[in-house]
This record gives sequence, C-alpha cells and structure tokens, in this order.
Amino acid sequence: MRIVSARRTFTELPEDLVRTERLSSAWFTGKENSGNHVVCAIAFWHGHLAFIVDCEHPYSFPALLCDITDPRVSRYFVFRQELQRTSSTEMRVHYVWGFPEYVNDATLYARAVDREPEAVGIFKRYKRLFEFEFPDPAVEEKGILLQDRWVQCPKCWDAWEEATGLGMAQCPVCKSIVHNPLYTDVLTVSGESFRWLDAV
Repeated sequence: MRIVSARRTFTELPEDLVRTERLSSAWFTGKENSGNHVVCAIAFWHGHLAFIVDCEHPYSFPALLCDITDPRVSRYFVFRQELQRTSSTEMRVHYVWGFPEYVNDATLYARAVDREPEAVGIFKRYKRLFEFEFPDPAVEEKGILLQDRWVQCPKCWDAWEEATGLGMAQCPVCKSIVHNPLYTDVLTVSGESFRWLDAV
C-alpha cells in the first residue's frame, strides 16, 4: 500500500481529529507530506484511521490527510483487535494491521521514534520488503526478461537469475532498482485489472 499527502486544509477535517492529533501546519509542509510513502502499518485509534509510514523514522499519518495511490495490502500484514475499558460501563475498540512485530508489541512504535537501534532496524527491514513487494510507479526502468528467470539490467546490462516474483528487483552489480518483468499482478479493482506495469 502507498499513500501521498492530500494537502487538505484544517477546515476540511473533524475538530476532534485536529485536537487529538495536535495537528499543525507541519502536517502540510513537512517532509512527511512529500513523496509517495509505503505504508508499514494501519491503526484505528480513538475513532480515526492512521497510516504508519517510515520517513527516516516511523510517522503516524492520519488517513484523512492522505490519498491512497496503491490499495494493495502487504502479504506480511497481520491483524489485532484490542479492547480498552474507558469506564465501568464503556469499552473502546482499537484495530491494528501491520507486520507481526508492530502488531504484537505496543512499544515498538515509540521505541523506533526514540531511535532505539533494534526497533529502528525492524521498521527498516520491513519497509524494504514493502518497497519491493509491489511495482513502484515512481520507477521508470523495467528489467529485461532474457530466458527462464534470467533478467537483464537496463542500466549496466548485467544479468542475474531472479529468484522472487516481487514487483521490484535489484541489479546485484549496479544496485539499480527496476520493475521485475516476472511479476504478475492478479488484483482486480472494479472489474478491471489493476496493473502498475501497464504504465511502464
């Protein structure tokens, strides 16, 4: 899944979202609001949906402030439901989707934000998996399929045997990241094939 900032104004947002998320102009002008971000996790807290992205460090991005550019959810995601008692008669439900370490460890996000090496490493490792899992529309180059599973780099012309069926591949020599010609997207959206590769 990938998202981009929708550049919405405060007047378009629910008042409770602005209050609970302590939104400021930084949401609309900071680094987090530029580029196409890979979603590392999804959380539904306090009545609002948030996307967790890794922009040098983990960052919680309110869903109402972004548009989804790629709706495909990672194969690495798991789900957890959490009940939290707010009073003797009321319960609040939280939902979390993401990679297992994030879903099962409520402290991981805070530890990664605090730059704890182990937590940061976990986020970085999964972010790389997510970046390769599906085709990246920001990348123009596509690997050249030679025969069987052999792929040639369009930049340095080296060839390698591609062992994955992921959306992206990396040349082992020049390290260029290109579209994997062996990738097949079977997702269907509104009755039409959803293929990023058609635009490459």
